[in-house]
Amino acid sequence: MSDDGPPRGDPGPSDEEYARDYSDGYAEGVRSALREILAYAARGHTVAELRYLVQSRLAQLSDEVEHKRRTLLALPRGGSAWRNPARPLSSPRPWAGVGGTVRVTPGRTYLVREAQPRRALELVGDAAASFRQVAAISAHAPTFPHVDPARVRAFSLDTTGEGPPIESVGGDIRTFLKENPGTIVYFDGLEELHLHIGSAATLKFVQWLAQESQNARGALIAVVHPQMLDPKEEAQLEHFFQVLA
Repeated sequence: MSDDGPPRGDPGPSDEEYARDYSDGYAEGVRSALREILAYAARGHTVAELRYLVQSRLAQLSDEVEHKRRTLLALPRGGSAWRNPARPLSSPRPWAGVGGTVRVTPGRTYLVREAQPRRALELVGDAAASFRQVAAISAHAPTFPHVDPARVRAFSLDTTGEGPPIESVGGDIRTFLKENPGTIVYFDGLEELHLHIGSAATLKFVQWLAQESQNARGALIAVVHPQMLDPKEEAQLEHFFQVLA
């Protein structure tokens, strides 16, 4: 009998580790959902908006469960393999972490993780002089330090269901970027889009926006709340950005 195998009749270390990993994953999923709801409640969202949020998470539940199932199946079981760190399940993400001062340059995309947009607004304000225009995509018109409001073209996101659909807003953004190459784009509408159109459509919009800003020889600075996305969504989002600030 191999020394790596557990004694007969006793629970094997692989089964114990497997059960622990499963329960930890389940607990993290519950914590993630509750943190997201608390974060929205703290920012003053209405009961109806919170209901939409919960419905959106429930709609994604089957995908999240399938992702967890595949993750567990990919982990090694048995013997000493469980006592060693598992290999990464995906290749390293194509962004570079930075700290302190960030220099915004044309052709690059930046993701800023913060609960309230402060550093992102400062990044735009510090870099605006090097760009032709400033475009702001937000539910609330932001104010950038050191930037004349006359230089800012604002695009309001439809968060009520009464304004233009996201496709129409996207068309306006594309037209503006084509007519104004070298624009620095600020985007803080991830939470609103995630709430109203769901995760998949939001990620698709961000991917499209990153490509459009690069095609226009501009830069994109996007803001995301650190607790808004689950790990799978966060990893997908980070793939669209070259710099994590």
